[in-house]
Amino acid sequence: MDRSLRGLTSFFTYACYFGLFVLIAGYFLTNHASRYHTQIYLGLNLPVAILLVLASKPLYRDWSGDPALQCFTLLLLWFGVTTLWTTFDNVPHLLKLLFMLVSLTLVLRLLLDNLLYFNITVGIAVLSIAVMVPWSVAQYLGGVGSDFYAHRLDLVGKRELNPVPIGSIGAILMLYCLMMSRLVTRYSLKAGYLVLALVFSLLLVLSFSRTAFIALLVTAFCYQLFIGNYKLAATVSIVTASLVGLMISDIEQDWLVNISRSLTVDFRLWGWRQTLEKISEHWILGYGIRADFEVSWVGTPYETSPPEFFHPHNLFLSVWYQTGIIGLLLTFSMLGLIVRKIHQRWHAPEIRYFSCMLIFVLVACLVDSPTLIDRPSDAWLWFWLPFMVALNADKLLVDRRAESS
Repeated sequence: MDRSLRGLTSFFTYACYFGLFVLIAGYFLTNHASRYHTQIYLGLNLPVAILLVLASKPLYRDWSGDPALQCFTLLLLWFGVTTLWTTFDNVPHLLKLLFMLVSLTLVLRLLLDNLLYFNITVGIAVLSIAVMVPWSVAQYLGGVGSDFYAHRLDLVGKRELNPVPIGSIGAILMLYCLMMSRLVTRYSLKAGYLVLALVFSLLLVLSFSRTAFIALLVTAFCYQLFIGNYKLAATVSIVTASLVGLMISDIEQDWLVNISRSLTVDFRLWGWRQTLEKISEHWILGYGIRADFEVSWVGTPYETSPPEFFHPHNLFLSVWYQTGIIGLLLTFSMLGLIVRKIHQRWHAPEIRYFSCMLIFVLVACLVDSPTLIDRPSDAWLWFWLPFMVALNADKLLVDRRAESS
């Protein structure tokens, strides 16, 4: 019986590796969102749910000894409690999503037990996406002509996408490839990952996502600061400050008009003020997860032509708005526990490199946080997956003695 159980556990573990590939590559290779969601439910969530049952004992043992995982579970449970007063009309759907996120986080621990298989799976998925990028870029450049800076890359593979998630996903994929180029030992693999990083940098550049650019620069600054390279950290900080300065300036030149001050800068400032006013009315319990969100532009410069502001554009304001001060305190507690876990293992290069992706995610979410509790979407790639890996940072350590032998 034990042998059969181990066999089933191994089978569904490999099935989850395949589901991880579907999650990453399928987002770009599938041109229909509903079809992609079905693939995730069958290819990833179904084996995850089965594996959660088969490996319940070791997973519970890990969970019971990990305060960060416990706090994360408690946070999502509180999200579930807020469905009692949310205006979102599909509460069972929300509860299903919360269960999916907890389950995937726990099962990811099993996948990270074999870091080699995990990186092979992600590597194949990344390569599959990279094959689509040059074709998309050529198609994009061919249709833009001289008005290059007035357009953004909105087509990758077969799916039309918003430039903001394209920039964030491109940056995450680029960070992963740069990280792997430092971790692998074979020169051919190093060169391959560097080429892939260059490919994904095209997505970042052509998306023209200022959020992704700033978040990437801040990530580089933090990393150089952490490893003690203060001169390079100072250089990166100057570049970052210069870019921010351009973003908040009024420049009329055509080649800088898309960088300089625009509606996106102003309306975030106004929107955040409006959001804080709405939060003050229900600051303890919040409005409930996925509650309706709408700000008033009456009395502002945007009264005649209000911009689209469907969410607070800030992760922490979103959490506060939806789940109140209780959810916000749980969020900060969880992040503190993750930072402590990472700090305890900072000597390992895997921890340092994967931490860069977490830094990027948190910085990007300060100005552009989408609907996180949603069906598998772009947020699962550029937010949840890097976040879940950081949450399981203790599983990233590689036994160097085993490698050398």
